[in-house]
Amino acid sequence: MISWMQRHNKYLVWTIWVATITFIGAGFMGWGSYNLSSGASSIAKVGTIEVSQNDLNQAYSSLYARYNEMMDGKMDEAQAQKMGLVQQAFETTLNQARLLNLAKEFEVVISDEVVAQHIATLEAFQENGTFNQKRYNQYLTMRGMKPQIFEENIREEMTYNKTLDMLKVGLFPFEKQVANYIFGLSERIDYKVLTDKDINITVDEKKLKAYWQLHKEMFMIPEHYTLSLLQTPYDKIVVTAPQIEEYYKQNSFNYANAEGKQLTLDEAKEQVIKELQIEGSKKEAQKAYIAFKKGETNATQRVEVVRDDLQFSQEVWKELNGKTSGEILKPKVINEHYTTIRIDAIKPSQIMSFEQAQLQVEQKVKAQEYQNALNNFAEESLKKFDTLDVNRSEYLSLNKPTILPPLSLQESVKLAQQLFTSLEEKGIISLTNTKLVLYKIVDQKNILFDTNETKMIEETFEQIKQQILFKNLLKVLDQHYQVENYKKGS
Repeated sequence: MISWMQRHNKYLVWTIWVATITFIGAGFMGWGSYNLSSGASSIAKVGTIEVSQNDLNQAYSSLYARYNEMMDGKMDEAQAQKMGLVQQAFETTLNQARLLNLAKEFEVVISDEVVAQHIATLEAFQENGTFNQKRYNQYLTMRGMKPQIFEENIREEMTYNKTLDMLKVGLFPFEKQVANYIFGLSERIDYKVLTDKDINITVDEKKLKAYWQLHKEMFMIPEHYTLSLLQTPYDKIVVTAPQIEEYYKQNSFNYANAEGKQLTLDEAKEQVIKELQIEGSKKEAQKAYIAFKKGETNATQRVEVVRDDLQFSQEVWKELNGKTSGEILKPKVINEHYTTIRIDAIKPSQIMSFEQAQLQVEQKVKAQEYQNALNNFAEESLKKFDTLDVNRSEYLSLNKPTILPPLSLQESVKLAQQLFTSLEEKGIISLTNTKLVLYKIVDQKNILFDTNETKMIEETFEQIKQQILFKNLLKVLDQHYQVENYKKGS
C-alpha cells in the first residue's frame, strides 16, 4: 500500500477518507424520497416555495421511524424531543423546498400527461392491475382534497425526484480503479497495545495544590437558588370537540407510536386534551401570578436547586439569569403546569477551597500526567519496536472488520480506520487518552473482487460522491433562496 499510495498520493486523500467512513459504520442520509401531503397552513417559505404543516408532519414521521428502527423500537416522544427531531424534520422540509426552487428556476417541467400516467400506476388506485377511478375519488373524498391539489402535490414530488436524477453523477474510470484497489487492499501488521497500566506516576499534594492555584476558576461551587413555586391546576379546564380537532390538525406531527407511525385523533385524544387544558390554564395562571405578587396567595412548593438544574428548562434559567432575591417570574410551563416562580434567595457561585476541590483536581492532574507519560513511553517504545513482544494480525481490510486482541471490536475498527488513512509504514495510533497502539506493516496483498462485489463497491462510492455534491449544493442554495419562518420555535 505504501509504494502504491506514494505514486497516487494526490488522488487518494479524499478517496481513502470516504472509503474508511463508509465501511466503518457511517450512515447515509436518506434524501432520495420526498412525500408531499395535502392542504395545511404554511409554516415557512423558501424562495417562492411554501412549506406546509403537512410537509413537516411527513418529514417528522419518516425521521421518527428511521431512528426508532435504529434504536430497536425504543424511540419515544421524550427521546425525540431530546434529539430535536422536530427541528431536524423542519430542516429537511427546507432542504426539499430549496431544491424545488432550483427546479423552478431551471424550468424542470412535469407535464399533466406524465402526472396522470404516474397516478394511474399507484397501487392504491388500482384494481386487477388497472386504474380505478372510483378508488381514486374515494381517496380524495376521505382526505377532503380536491383533485387539482393532489395532482399538484404529485407534480412537485416528481419534480423533486427528477431534479435529483439530473444531479446524479457517475464515477470517473480512475475513481473506479481507486475504489476497487482500496477495498481490495489487505495488510498484516505487528502491533502492541499500550495503556496507562504500563506506566507509573506519582502525584503529591504539592503538585495538586500548584495545579489548583493556577486553575482555581475551573473548580466552582455552582450558584444556588431557593425558589417558591406556585402551580396552577389545569384539570378543570373544559375544551370542546372543535378545539380538539383543530389543535390536533396543527400539531399532529407530535403524536406517534413506538414505530413512528402517526397517531389518529382518537389515539392521541387524551394527550391533546391535556395539552389544551394546560394552554387553557394560562389565564388562571396570570391571575394567580398577580395574587402571588400581592401576597394574597401562598406558594404550593419550595425548592433549593443549583444553577442549570434539569428540572427547569434552559428558557427558565435564561430568565432567572440576572434576577435578584424577591423578584417574581411570570408563569411558565414547568412539569406540565403553568408555574409562577419567586426567587427567595441566591447564593452566588464561588471558588472551591483546595480541600473541596481536591478530588476533582487529582483526577485532572492524573489524567494529564498519564497521557503525557503514555505518549512519551510510546515514542520511546516505537524506536525499539523490533525488540518488543508484539502480536501479529490476520490480513486486515476495510470491508471486513477484524478483532485484534486484546482490543474490542469497536477499538479494532478504529485502529483499522486510522491504519488505512495513514501513509506511515510504522507508527502510533491513539484509540483513547489512555490507550495507544504501536504498529508496523509487515505484509500487503490485494484481493480481486468478483463482478457483484465490484459493482457494490462502485455503487457505494457513487452514493458518497452524490451525497457530497448534494450537501455542497444545499449550502449554495441556502445562500441563494431566502427563508421566511412563520412557525415560532422552529
